[in-house]
Amino acid sequence: MGRDKARLRIGTRSLLAHVRALGLELGLPVMVQRRDAVPRCGPLGGVLSALQSTRADTVLFLACDMPLLTGSWPRKLLKVLPPNVSAAFTELDGVVGFPFIVRASGLPIVRQQIDAGQFSLQALARALQAARLIAGPDQKRALLNVNTPEELALARTAAEPNEDRTTAGTRPATTSRTRGPSAARVGKGSNRPPARARRRRPGTGRARRVPYRNSSTASQRPAAPPNPGYKGS
Repeated sequence: MGRDKARLRIGTRSLLAHVRALGLELGLPVMVQRRDAVPRCGPLGGVLSALQSTRADTVLFLACDMPLLTGSWPRKLLKVLPPNVSAAFTELDGVVGFPFIVRASGLPIVRQQIDAGQFSLQALARALQAARLIAGPDQKRALLNVNTPEELALARTAAEPNEDRTTAGTRPATTSRTRGPSAARVGKGSNRPPARARRRRPGTGRARRVPYRNSSTASQRPAAPPNPGYKGS
């Protein structure tokens, strides 16, 4: 694409914001993976970084360039992960890819793959003896990966009917959660409306609301800390 795909926009949101909203829709803590622990080893660098830094026992990995993905497919993926298996991958046309899930117990195998120079997700899925959720023709649209201007235009056209969809009413899990998956690091900042500053009326103990002013001299309430969580790549 010649540009940072995470900043490309579909409707009013960037690709990064789309996938971050998906993580919140799933009710999971969201983390953004910006730097890999080991550079130049493809997606495995992000997988290694995520598993080394998370406190969760399972991590769901989402790609920021899949803006048509909805919550139904990741939920199915979570259900096919057996208790005694360390990973589950999406398989489309015989090839595994995003989204996928890896347990923290799979960290040693991820390290072994990187040490051996085996950087592909295909090799990682084999090494982890991962479960696979096979996508049919009806899932191809949701799993569209945006890599070309033509695919971006297709995604924008397909997303138009859903542009008004929101994640109102969903809440991410708390940062102390240690059971179940955590959304991969996919988001930056917050989609919440700006907070309002509060100012006391002169000579009274009551406070009144005043519009939030986004300037360096305005009195601003500190922003809420970002939600921790699915590492995107």
